[in-house]
Amino acid sequence: MDADRRGRARRSAWMAGAWLCASLAGASGTRAAEEPPESTLDLTLAGALKRAALVSQDRRIAASQVTAAEAQLVASRSAALPQVNADFSYTRTIRTPFEVPDGGIPGMVLPWGMKNTWVGGFDIAQPLYAGGRIRAGVEASRQSVAVSRAQAVEVDEDVKSSVVGAYLGAVLAQRLAEITRLSAEQVDLQLRESRLRREAGNASDLDVSRAEVERENFEPERVAALNDADLSLHRLMQILNLPAGTKIRLTDGLSASSVQPLAPAVLEGMAVGALERRASLVAANRSIAVQQAQEKTARAALLPTVKLSARLGAQAFPVPVMPVGSDWLDDWNVGFSIRVPVLDWGQRSSQIAVAREQVTQSTLQRDRLVYTISLDVEQGRAEVSRALALLSARTRTAAQAEKNHELTKLSYSVGSASYLQLTDARSSLQKARANEVQAVHDYYIALVRLQRAAGIPIDLSGIGASPAVEARPTAASPTRTQ
Repeated sequence: MDADRRGRARRSAWMAGAWLCASLAGASGTRAAEEPPESTLDLTLAGALKRAALVSQDRRIAASQVTAAEAQLVASRSAALPQVNADFSYTRTIRTPFEVPDGGIPGMVLPWGMKNTWVGGFDIAQPLYAGGRIRAGVEASRQSVAVSRAQAVEVDEDVKSSVVGAYLGAVLAQRLAEITRLSAEQVDLQLRESRLRREAGNASDLDVSRAEVERENFEPERVAALNDADLSLHRLMQILNLPAGTKIRLTDGLSASSVQPLAPAVLEGMAVGALERRASLVAANRSIAVQQAQEKTARAALLPTVKLSARLGAQAFPVPVMPVGSDWLDDWNVGFSIRVPVLDWGQRSSQIAVAREQVTQSTLQRDRLVYTISLDVEQGRAEVSRALALLSARTRTAAQAEKNHELTKLSYSVGSASYLQLTDARSSLQKARANEVQAVHDYYIALVRLQRAAGIPIDLSGIGASPAVEARPTAASPTRTQ
């Protein structure tokens, strides 16, 4: 019986352990089913530009500079308006040579010698003539606001240009990594075929050895391509201020079929009016106006200033500490003052000379900027034309390399082509594909530079998805679109 009891106890313990394990497994499965899978952010070029507009520190700094310039304009305008200040004070006299008896002098209120003195009122000052200093200051502030706004536009375009460059660079690196991966898969397939052909007696050990060496030579190239893709993607994430570890998928690709070539007339039209559109040139012209206004301010320092002032106040000398209504005596006065510069030992004349030279420097900088913009526009047009011609040539080359590779593969399968010819055809195809993608990238970059130089808003509406690179989301990987 003891043996039976021990057997039943072991069976009970085993069943309890099995039930516990099943319960834990079910709970774990339930938690795994409840936990959402890690999401992937689908990022388009338009979404990247929109996010950069929200998180860019440079744009925030530029906006802050605009706000500061607008506040300075308000301060400059206020200098031409009446300045009103109020004051109120109390003085308790402890000891004085003009001490008045506690009861005061009957019938007399003296401003000195009293124990308690209360003074309050308003001081009003209005400039009547400042030699044009105030008007010049307002003009300088107004032009400074225009400068800061134009610089904010330039900063915004610079941010867009950097985002476009980083996005296209990341897409290019991913596309090149994909081309390298596809070539490596073809080499793996060819290696397996060579081994099968050797087993069938249709290939030698040399053919297999060549395939193995070629496969091994592909590994460093594949690793380097993946590393370049990761670095490019991290640079884009840094520009967009994305959290570390965020998984993103670039949905806009570099497809030669989606390129919409610009007609020569359109390229000519982009150059027309470039100087008027460039915000940097607007800022340069406004900077000259600022320096000219500051020169006027410096010259105004040689002229006299006239200011009107008034005091509307009241005084009280109560015998108790606190005054009553009848204790207050009116204290009103008005006057004006004239201030004439006489001798400053060359300080004002040197300030005028400095302001004049700053106008000259701003003018020279503006002229140099005009030359640079004109040169950038002409160079941008030439780069776009060359990029289009190169893209057309490399697209034809890629199609020819694809056809040549298919024919060589077919010839090798029937034994009319050598392995070296197949390797050469595969290498040519890989290079042609990479050159085609690089040409698409270079065309878009050249177009962005031309638009940037001509002061035209960046527009890359021709960019489309690249089927060879795009990874389709699965049920285990929900996506977000931005």
